[in-house]
Amino acid sequence: MNATEKAPMTLPIEFTPREEAWIAERAAQQGVDPAEIVKMLVDEHLSTTMASEETDPTLALFAQWEQEDADKTPEEIAAEDQIWQEFEQGINATRQAQRMRQF
Repeated sequence: MNATEKAPMTLPIEFTPREEAWIAERAAQQGVDPAEIVKMLVDEHLSTTMASEETDPTLALFAQWEQEDADKTPEEIAAEDQIWQEFEQGINATRQAQRMRQF
């Protein structure tokens, strides 16, 4: 293992007797260690979860915005901050006129 690689994570997990029996039964059926069954279940869950995160359009939009923000110059950031402040002032003026809570 080189300096950039991390050691695998090991977690102590307590299972109920029912869960333990289910894991042991599946392990015996497949001829593998019970820990391997648990690892397979975690891998399956993570691959499904990570795949849905990668295809979620909202998450993709957030990632796009994050990338766009990373590419902005300090001047562009200042200009956008100014636009936001003007927008917020306009909203607050309207809310104040209507005697509503301001942001």
